[in-house]
Amino acid sequence: MVLCIIIILGVGVFFLFCFFFYFCFVFGLEHVVNVLFLNNCNSLENIKEMNQTWFK
Repeated sequence: MVLCIIIILGVGVFFLFCFFFYFCFVFGLEHVVNVLFLNNCNSLENIKEMNQTWFK
């Protein structure tokens, strides 16, 4: 029973990763990253700045 649940979860996660990679492939990874980070071109730089302000 536990093994069945683990297998079902594994397949679900696998399909989720496949869907995510297909989504990235279709729309372009950069576009996906920009959408995820509120359409910011310098999203990574902003995240670094946010981390610096948070951990001060």
